[in-house]
Amino acid sequence: IVTRHGIERIARYAYDYAVLNNRPNIIVIHKANIQKLGDGLFLKVAKEICDTEYKSKGLRFDSLI
Repeated sequence: IVTRHGIERIARYAYDYAVLNNRPNIIVIHKANIQKLGDGLFLKVAKEICDTEYKSKGLRFDSLI
């Protein structure tokens, strides 16, 4: 089951890890074109968190299908 709360936890962990290890990019690999509900929500929430909380720390968000 994919929940917004779970996605937020995973995304923040990845972003914190990237900041601590001087990684400038976060790349989310997904199948949102096929799995619209699960992967679509993950992609939307992960980008939202990056833009609101981590962009000022120099992280850049990108996604690949």
